[in-house]
Amino acid sequence: MKNTPRKKRGRAKRRERAEGAGPPGGKAAKEPKPPGVKAREFVEAIVTAIIFVLVIRQYAAETFDIPTQSMKPTLLGALERRDGREVQVRQGDHLIADKLYYKYHPVERFDIVLFKDPVPDPGLLDAGYSVHRTLIKRIVGLPGDTIEIRHGDLYVTNDELKEEIPEKPRAVQDALWRNVFTTEFRDSEFIGKWRMSGQQSVTSRQRENGIEFDLRAPGRADYLYPGPVDDTLPLSNPVGDVLLEVAVHPLEGGGAVELMIVEDGDTYTLHMPVGGGSAYLQVGLGPDHRIREGLEDRFESRKEKDVSLPVGRTSVISLTNADDRIVAGMNGAEMFRIYAPVEPAYRDDTDFEAKKRESSENRAGLALDGCHVVLEKLRLARDVYYTDVLYVGTVKDKHGRPVIPAKCSLIILKDKDGSLIRAVEKDGRLVCEDGRPLPPNVKPVAGIPSEPKMDNGTKSPYSIGKGEYFAMGDNSPGSLDSRAWGVVPKEFILGRAVFLFWPFPPFSDTFRPKLAR
Repeated sequence: MKNTPRKKRGRAKRRERAEGAGPPGGKAAKEPKPPGVKAREFVEAIVTAIIFVLVIRQYAAETFDIPTQSMKPTLLGALERRDGREVQVRQGDHLIADKLYYKYHPVERFDIVLFKDPVPDPGLLDAGYSVHRTLIKRIVGLPGDTIEIRHGDLYVTNDELKEEIPEKPRAVQDALWRNVFTTEFRDSEFIGKWRMSGQQSVTSRQRENGIEFDLRAPGRADYLYPGPVDDTLPLSNPVGDVLLEVAVHPLEGGGAVELMIVEDGDTYTLHMPVGGGSAYLQVGLGPDHRIREGLEDRFESRKEKDVSLPVGRTSVISLTNADDRIVAGMNGAEMFRIYAPVEPAYRDDTDFEAKKRESSENRAGLALDGCHVVLEKLRLARDVYYTDVLYVGTVKDKHGRPVIPAKCSLIILKDKDGSLIRAVEKDGRLVCEDGRPLPPNVKPVAGIPSEPKMDNGTKSPYSIGKGEYFAMGDNSPGSLDSRAWGVVPKEFILGRAVFLFWPFPPFSDTFRPKLAR
């Protein structure tokens, strides 16, 4: 093929560029920069980046690492208390906080916020804490609220609520559930642990995806979780706000699956027929229980609709009791909701607390009634249990001795045999509440505050003023918060927790990145 004039000109241009000569009338080849210029530009880039980061950190966003377990299970710290000492057991969560959010939005209940320590505790100062440390807690009380902690729940009275438990948003509630028992029915753990009542002869066999139960005889088997659900503290408070969910795969139609939650004698039951029929959610009040005055018109004892478990397909059904709301769902969608603000009729009696303890009966159960199903997964979880007990085991003086933080009237100590001792301060020393000397080698467990007064509703509620917020840790008994040092002024709030970005594989076995709820 002949070379055309156009091709010849192209080859000439390429030779000129290869030889370092620019095209006629073009720019000369770029000369390399001297080493000093390159170094200066590098330093300028680094300084610019640092200034940019500092500006962002000061005014827009900031990272924060979680040191303790006060926000557990939502946020996990690196340190954990073991045998009276803080031991690093894992990588603490790291999150990003939005420092501009509250310049344009109001602080809302259940937000997780960062704020400056409002009132440094003298005991904490003796222990070497910084006056200017940053804290992270959840806002539970807003300006104008009167709040009261009673039997694990937070009661609020304001212009819109009258001694009611505010409902947590679903994302917050999902973050707060703590697993008590889980199984995928791959072994005999469920049958061996959950107590069965009713029919004692049940046909069951292990399958690849769970355990098959055949009760078409007809028959019925009721399985109860052994023992009450509690908050696993040394004080072991019984928890009635729980979640029970199970994955069910019906093999044939007929019969029903039931979920049951019992709190202080009140019974909440979800009845789900298999292969056709009507489901219902029912509330049965215990003896001497009533709906709180003024809220009777919002209560319904039973709701029913035409829905059932489909045959040949796995469905997840759930029953939750949280914040006086009884909610039943299937496959993530809500089916029923009943508002049940129940209280004992003897609430105003002087011996209320003693009667309450006598009537406490918290249980969870699963019933199979005349059905042929495979159970694939089961989960029992509990909600946060708010308490007036403060965890002060790490608060010691400069000599390493436990101290009572400001606004705490006594502390709980554990003896070497595991028994609990209530101690008070007398003449500058800790002694048993009855005046006896403390046994040797006791370890601090918790502190009980005298202010704000929130002793299970038997003392005065706490009122929040204008521009003030009440903050608490999700790990209620393991958190020093507004129960010990009072409210948080609005000007002390630094930002809103937005996103957890650490730990992150492959640097950790735990995958934690998620939105902070």
